[in-house]
Amino acid sequence: MSSSSVSRRNFVRNSLAIGGTVAAGAIAAEAATIAKPAQHWDKEADVVVVGYGGAGAVTAITASEAGASVIILEKHSEPGGNTGCSTGNVRAHTNPAQHADFLMAIGLGETSPEMAHTWADTAAQVEPWMRSHGAKFVVNKVNARFKGAFKDTFPNAETTDLNITMARDDKQLGSGKDLFEFLSAAVKKCRNVEVMLETPAYRLIQDPVSKHILGVRAKNGGKELRIRARKGVVLSLGGFQANRQMMADHVQQAPCRIVPAGTPHNTGDGIKMALEVGADLWHMENVEWGMFEFKPAELPAAFWIDPRGRSHIVVNKDGSRFLDESTTYNHAKKPLEVFLFDEKKNRFPNNPWFLVFDEKARKAGPVIMVNRGAVTAPFSTWNLSHALHAWSADNSKEIELGWIKKGDTIEDLAKALAIDPAGLRKQIDTYNQSVNSGKDEAFQRTAPLAALDQGPFYGMELAVSIINTEGGPRRNINGQILNPFGEVIPGLYGAGEFGSMFSLLFPGGHLTECFVSGMLAGRSVIKKLGGSRGIHAPESQP
Repeated sequence: MSSSSVSRRNFVRNSLAIGGTVAAGAIAAEAATIAKPAQHWDKEADVVVVGYGGAGAVTAITASEAGASVIILEKHSEPGGNTGCSTGNVRAHTNPAQHADFLMAIGLGETSPEMAHTWADTAAQVEPWMRSHGAKFVVNKVNARFKGAFKDTFPNAETTDLNITMARDDKQLGSGKDLFEFLSAAVKKCRNVEVMLETPAYRLIQDPVSKHILGVRAKNGGKELRIRARKGVVLSLGGFQANRQMMADHVQQAPCRIVPAGTPHNTGDGIKMALEVGADLWHMENVEWGMFEFKPAELPAAFWIDPRGRSHIVVNKDGSRFLDESTTYNHAKKPLEVFLFDEKKNRFPNNPWFLVFDEKARKAGPVIMVNRGAVTAPFSTWNLSHALHAWSADNSKEIELGWIKKGDTIEDLAKALAIDPAGLRKQIDTYNQSVNSGKDEAFQRTAPLAALDQGPFYGMELAVSIINTEGGPRRNINGQILNPFGEVIPGLYGAGEFGSMFSLLFPGGHLTECFVSGMLAGRSVIKKLGGSRGIHAPESQP
């Protein structure tokens, strides 16, 4: 080997060594600069809560009463989220051990004993918590959602629930609007809580070395704000039901319209923020469907369909019925007929779909759910709770608006709705024959049958209602958000339906979860939780 080759090799080796040393030094210097940036903060507090619905309110109250300063960020001009336009029923439980068994039974193996017992123990505190904060409410005993017919499948799925509903001065049944007004008033009583409306948070600020969440980036009036959270950030932004792309990615790809009847502002912003800092996700495919609904183009959300008259049917574009109209998709856990795909004909036969009714049904009352009753509170949809439209008693206003189409004959109505006229005529004749025989042979409709025979005739295109999504960042029993390895992301917490603990089966407790998760997150964020999993976190993922 020549001396020149050796010299050349030594030169290359030495050059690489020197270059590597210089590069390593540069990288170390850059890392040090990144790790300890000269942060500029526009505002700061001990705790920053992102999302001002029920869970955000309870979190803020809990943290504030423990001595922490709190900033609540809400992107909408009016707070409340889904809580403010819900039925307002809060489930409380007086037997935590029994309720923990119930949660594990319906959890289908996804709810750990630690999670179930922590949740059940905290749920037992909801009623006294509300009472201590000045809530006036009535309590009624109700059966758990999975009692009775589900006993054989879920042996432990029995528990006695206490249904808490806000009391009103007019003696009427309280709703979610009343519930959030109580929570909002309690937040206002906290001296160290600042609420910033129309201030959407859009990125988390994370230390690149320790991975600790330092704060959030938000916008207010066109100006970017960097808001520091000295103890932690709690994400309580709700789900992603108003984000059609995320719904297609995680839940349902069918072209059918899926529209929230609740808040139209749950667009999955927090999920994107959490993913960026390494959060794991769970329950993304699980949703709570709502009643059949109608979505006018002029309004941001949908109305739930609830015809007073019985002379109505639901049909597809062929004019054919495809379901039992006495059922709804409310909390349904089955494949929905409107999502059916016909592989032979390469089409979705039940999309679009329509409510068709006659003059008797029109005169019977509003075809949407509006009135207060023994088990149904008003304001259980966004449009009604925000008084965006007062539905007329005889549906005449909505006919004038073009929301409800009208035809003097069945064929005229079919043309107005772009339904096959011959198909609709044949279907109505068949349905009316079932009315005469007193039995619906096609779909075993359980609701009373009434002939659809008095013109004019009316119809409206329906949409699939979604109450909320369950998916989001996985969290432990302390409300801390975890990465895919089950490790805590320091300083980051979740509450509410944003990463709900519920998997497939829903026990009727989202408002309860607002209180439970809010209390857990509010207590945890002000504590110094040690270790990568937190002091009280289980050794395995919950």
